Amino acid sequence: GAAAATILSQSVGTLLYIFVLRRKHSVLRWRLRDFSFKPSLLKEIFRVGLPGLLPELLSAGIMLLLNRMLMGYGYVEVAAVGLFMHVRMFCLLPVMSLGRGSLPIAGFAYGARHFDRLKETVLKAMALSLFLLCIGWYGTQFYPSFILQWFTTDPVLAEQGVWCLKLGTLFLPLAGPFLILLDILQVTGMGVTAMGLSLLRLGCVQVPLLLLGSQFLGVNGVWLALAMTDLIAAAFLPGFLRIFWNYLYPAYAKKRRSRLRGIFYTLHRLKFWLRY
Repeated sequence: GAAAATILSQSVGTLLYIFVLRRKHSVLRWRLRDFSFKPSLLKEIFRVGLPGLLPELLSAGIMLLLNRMLMGYGYVEVAAVGLFMHVRMFCLLPVMSLGRGSLPIAGFAYGARHFDRLKETVLKAMALSLFLLCIGWYGTQFYPSFILQWFTTDPVLAEQGVWCLKLGTLFLPLAGPFLILLDILQVTGMGVTAMGLSLLRLGCVQVPLLLLGSQFLGVNGVWLALAMTDLIAAAFLPGFLRIFWNYLYPAYAKKRRSRLRGIFYTLHRLKFWLRY
């Protein structure tokens, strides 16, 4: 049913797109004879699209691996991780919306070369995402049974789901700043860097943790691997933020500013951000 609903919704959406494009008052006009093959344009499409495509493909592969690993423990564990993904996505929805809302501000500031405003947008969005996910983390850690009762009435599945939810979301708030930085990197022309960060999290962190966790701790090791992925990925953020700042201010990347001056500058900007 879910698969049929997905295909149906995509088909209806495609028909609506065609209908809008074919309207007389539409800004866009397209005809088959207007289409021509341009290698330079195709190269640009792949340059923009591949950074988003490859992490999605890897995510799908990891889900296949995760389900295959859990099948060895039983159907309850497979269903539990499905519940975990639903609850996690529900917690991440406000952060994803925050990221999409920050993109226009970041894009306009980047285009206008207002890099201080861009930095403030990034840091404020990261701080707010951390706060929002702390609310979700509180619910998953202290009220997991209450949350799961909306998804299942099976007592065995609910018991396993509680362990999965509590262990898998131990470091959930740290995923917020990570997602915000990915969005900002893509809108400021650093799509390849964003792809590298995503592939590092998924391929170099999550996959080894899943294999090691299942090997030494069993199914609880799988749940812990999901949480440790957020923790270790968050450790990469300072380094990638430094790459981002150096990208915005290449001249400053070659200078060594004193630590004391940097502290005073940070306090001054923090006071400004809190006021405005």
